[in-house]
Amino acid sequence: TESALDLAKLLLLKSSNNLDEISRLSPIELSKRVKGIGRAKAVAISAAIELGKRMRFSEPIEQRRFNCGEDVAQEFMARLSGLRHEEFWIVLLNNANNEIARYMISAGGITSTIVDSRIILKYAIENLATNLVLIHNHPSGNAIPSKSDMDQTKALRDACNLMSVNLLDHLIIAEDTYFSFANSEISTFKES
Repeated sequence: TESALDLAKLLLLKSSNNLDEISRLSPIELSKRVKGIGRAKAVAISAAIELGKRMRFSEPIEQRRFNCGEDVAQEFMARLSGLRHEEFWIVLLNNANNEIARYMISAGGITSTIVDSRIILKYAIENLATNLVLIHNHPSGNAIPSKSDMDQTKALRDACNLMSVNLLDHLIIAEDTYFSFANSEISTFKES
């Protein structure tokens, strides 16, 4: 049997490299044009072509731009306020601080959650992020960082520096307020 790549090359050859012509073929016509393209492959090809057409004419998704830590805090307050357990999130940004992606790293107990810097950096590298914001909540309603929060922030900042990812802020959400490491005088974040 021929590989999918071989079948695609053969289909293009038999269609004079004309993708527009291929896009007009029904799944039945596709399977008749090239031996080895069965019904399932023909339907998959038709679906891929249709997705390509729709993507070509779709409007680009507007990227959310975060100008400061307060913008991120406002975005996450509704999600994290009132939870009875801790959640740890990251927001990945490009060089213009437009959001690339966001991930929940962990959900834990009442007073802590496990955060692995390797997972955070994996997401940052896979998404080609240049900037990063950390967010977690304190179910107690007290936004003041614990010693563990400070140590974790310093360790994550150091890990980010090694990978040339800018850790812009670490936000702690507590009910209707938040704490920003970037806007505080906590030396573990301000050190460079």
